[in-house]
Amino acid sequence: MAKKRATRKKSRAKKAVKTRLAALKKRLEKERLKREARKQMDVAKKQFKEGEKAIKNCINKSPEKAVMIAAGLGALLGAVVTSLARRKK
Repeated sequence: MAKKRATRKKSRAKKAVKTRLAALKKRLEKERLKREARKQMDVAKKQFKEGEKAIKNCINKSPEKAVMIAAGLGALLGAVVTSLARRKK
């Protein structure tokens, strides 16, 4: 009986370790994704600023071009954000 109990105890301990390890991996992955998202956000901000500069430069020379750039930038950003927001995890 004692041997059976010891075996059960050991297998439960192994299972607990596996569970904790899985939780740790999940948490680390989430942290990595958060870091990646912050990096991407910085990149997006830079690109958006470049788009603003391009629009400001075009406004006086060719307003039609500026409107097209602004519309394209807004549409692209809106489409990507809404499609990602609708997506399930």
